[in-house]
Amino acid sequence: SRAAAALPIGAPVTNATITSRYGEREHPLDGKIKPHTGIDFAGKIGTPLYAVAPGKVIFVGDKNGYGKVVEIDHGMGFTTLYAHLSKFRTQRGDIVRARDIIGLGGNSGRTTGPHLHYEIRYNNQPFNPYSFVKGG
Repeated sequence: SRAAAALPIGAPVTNATITSRYGEREHPLDGKIKPHTGIDFAGKIGTPLYAVAPGKVIFVGDKNGYGKVVEIDHGMGFTTLYAHLSKFRTQRGDIVRARDIIGLGGNSGRTTGPHLHYEIRYNNQPFNPYSFVKGG
């Protein structure tokens, strides 16, 4: 069904370790307790990053501390955000399929090292993506 296809299930990177989970945490750069609105995957610069579900690319560019970002609208209220990329492999307006390469892992923005920051939002509100990533 259309609703099932819109669900962003699975990991956006292959065989990567989660290094920071969703929720309150001490920010690694300023030491302040802040909400972490996604999960971080360890990675190397140049690691392929994948769309987790079909959708339309709605943003490709720089976004504050996120560095180089790709955002995808999967329909039914779901969007995904992929941050700290080194290179883009898609552009705004592209229609992507699940497992299409959308960019390469990097160290752009405010980071302590190369990794992917990944968010799932429902009706523009971030929520814990862990069960969606592990369910894939």
